[in-house]
Amino acid sequence: MRPPHFTHPVVFRRCPGCQERAIVREDDFVCVFCGSGLPKAWNIDADSRC
Repeated sequence: MRPPHFTHPVVFRRCPGCQERAIVREDDFVCVFCGSGLPKAWNIDADSRC
């Protein structure tokens, strides 16, 4: 069993510019692939492109 708070949550968003899935790092909602702004709200669904 892992200790409490051992891991950190990972926040993902789909980039509206290039459609890549990107990880939001340190509350910086910018796509690392193309530089577009990432939405604050969840936008990845089960039926989205993989």
